[in-house]
Amino acid sequence: MNRDFKGVWIPRHIWCDAKLNWSQKLMLVEIDSLDNQDNCFASNAYFAKFFGLSTSRVSAIIGELEKGGYVISQRIYKGKQCIKRLIRVTEKVTKLGVDEVVSLQDRGILFPGGGYPENSEDNNTTNKNNNKGKKKEKVFKVPTLDLVEAFKVQINAECSPKKFIDYHTSKGWVVGRSPMKDWEAAFRTWEGNHHEFKKEKETNDAKRNSARSPGNKYLDLNAAF
Repeated sequence: MNRDFKGVWIPRHIWCDAKLNWSQKLMLVEIDSLDNQDNCFASNAYFAKFFGLSTSRVSAIIGELEKGGYVISQRIYKGKQCIKRLIRVTEKVTKLGVDEVVSLQDRGILFPGGGYPENSEDNNTTNKNNNKGKKKEKVFKVPTLDLVEAFKVQINAECSPKKFIDYHTSKGWVVGRSPMKDWEAAFRTWEGNHHEFKKEKETNDAKRNSARSPGNKYLDLNAAF
């Protein structure tokens, strides 16, 4: 199918639409690039060859886009035989603003000059706008004893905050070989290990007390002296 265009443009709301996978996003762009006054009348066989997919997979993707309200299909019948299928994208795809509706193919080129290299420093992947809404990585700071004591009360723990700090200070505040990122998570683990050690100690004490009982033939020899 012939068409006169230099590239495609994907609206931000489609590019970032978590409900769409990449196959669906690219199918939307291809449908819109073929959509003219007669709508897009490409067959599943055309899309299959273009994307390197099976016709059944193409049919499933278009069906998913229809179900999501991204495209509308119209089938033209001659008697009981479907002779043509027309597809057009909906305003859910082309609507950029409250009152602004444009065609995707009129917006120019997505990757001017052949595209941006992934390691380019000026590819806008780290600009302020792209970072909006993203959580900043938590910077680790060694906790004070008072801070750990307060956290102990908060989670109703039993272990010793001082022993926790002393141990990790001696190890350099690492988890395995990597620097610690979350001391609160490490303290919860420390508390869990405390209960395991406590349980093991109580079990061992019970065994030793049982061995020392008069009715047990395995007496502690040191108890007689």
